[in-house]
Amino acid sequence: MAALGETHTVRAIDLPASGRSSRRSSFELDRVPDEIIATMDRLGIERASIVGHSMGGLIAGRLAADHPDRVDRLVLVDAAFVSLDPRWWRHGPGRLRVPRWAEASLLVLTSEEVVRVGPRRLAQVIRQLIRVDWGDALPRIEAPTLVVWGEHDGLCPPGVGRRIVERVPGSRLVMIPGSGHNPMWERPAEFNRVVAEFLAG
Repeated sequence: MAALGETHTVRAIDLPASGRSSRRSSFELDRVPDEIIATMDRLGIERASIVGHSMGGLIAGRLAADHPDRVDRLVLVDAAFVSLDPRWWRHGPGRLRVPRWAEASLLVLTSEEVVRVGPRRLAQVIRQLIRVDWGDALPRIEAPTLVVWGEHDGLCPPGVGRRIVERVPGSRLVMIPGSGHNPMWERPAEFNRVVAEFLAG
């Protein structure tokens, strides 16, 4: 946020059941893209460039497909379109390992989030995430789209990123070397550079 904030006004949204959102807030994945649009309306944001990571990337892709007039540019980071990989059930959760390059601060943050959300709510979110199939929405995306992927992502393999690019017209894929599922945290300098160049292009 600090890097992009040098040239852009940046807003981070806590999705239901994450961040500082209410513990009582319900999470219905199908409704989240429209809830983000409602948040943009409340903030007076007519159009914005949208950056989404993992589940946030899945949501950002659907938002851009459903509301093309609201999205200037789109950045999908290791986006969880897991339905695009028919082998995901075999190697997805089973390949989730702590990579040697993951910083301790990221592991602490992730652990705190899991504790805050609680195992029951987290299970509900994951269940919705792995059941949804929004791949058919990708061809409807009109915004210039950058797909960013960690080359060693064991949760959402790079093949998912390649299939996204095959479906989103005019999109391109950038692999971040030496990173896993969280390139913005594991290789921040390279990540910030490619995203900033794309947003300014």
